[in-house]
Amino acid sequence: MQRKLLKYMQDSDVAITILLFAIAILSIRGVPDNIWDDYLYIDWVFPLASSYILFIIASVFLIKSIRKIITKKIDTDLKISKKEVPSIINVLVYTIILFLYLVCLFAFGFWPASLLLLWTGILYFRPEKNLNSIMKSLGIALITCLIAYVVFSSGWLFYVPFPKSRIWI
Repeated sequence: MQRKLLKYMQDSDVAITILLFAIAILSIRGVPDNIWDDYLYIDWVFPLASSYILFIIASVFLIKSIRKIITKKIDTDLKISKKEVPSIINVLVYTIILFLYLVCLFAFGFWPASLLLLWTGILYFRPEKNLNSIMKSLGIALITCLIAYVVFSSGWLFYVPFPKSRIWI
């Protein structure tokens, strides 16, 4: 039974079905119960609509997965080979960097967190890791953030309100 379940989980359609239902359930739980009270139309339509759309897409994948299981046409296309492990590690490391970005975004605001995200991302994916590489990565991230600040925050070209720091209010 466990082997059969593992074989089913190696089919990308079954895995996507489970993942989409999990994300849809988490996203619908993130919508407050009083979303209808004191909100404008635009405030509640996006979180509810996106959750319902995820449920619809997950249901389509569920039907497709059940059909594949019944007809015994399970395709084990999610088997991981040894040569794919470094790529998977890179994805996991960058996911951790993105999680830390969200924490820094909440604490320090958009610009310091974005600078840190760019710097660590560039530095992690650079082939050489030395002091010169660290300084070049910091320079690239700093120049990118400065250009983005001028374009999006100065009001000279566009104005986009970005999240502020929650620590230094």
